[in-house]
Amino acid sequence: MTMTDKIEETATLLAERHGKVELLTFNRAKSRNSLSENMIDQLSSELRRIDQDKTIRVVVLASTGTVFSAGHDLKELEAHRQDPDGGREFYVRIFAKCSALMQ
Repeated sequence: MTMTDKIEETATLLAERHGKVELLTFNRAKSRNSLSENMIDQLSSELRRIDQDKTIRVVVLASTGTVFSAGHDLKELEAHRQDPDGGREFYVRIFAKCSALMQ
């Protein structure tokens, strides 16, 4: 197990403060840093926290691994096709969360 593997097991999103700079690092290298519902929730939460801290002047988004982000977590989306509604409720929820995050 590498150090990256150990970190990935413990945190989906890493947050570090460097003076007036907040560094947010996607930490799902094995899944190419895809945006799972958990990742979207954590990133949204961190950005709300940062918005309240007027001492932070810069936010840097980074990632572990070789890919910044592959986009939505297609495995997670596909898994919800087995839901009773074919995934409709999940898709509406995940895309609403993502839209709010991007705005």
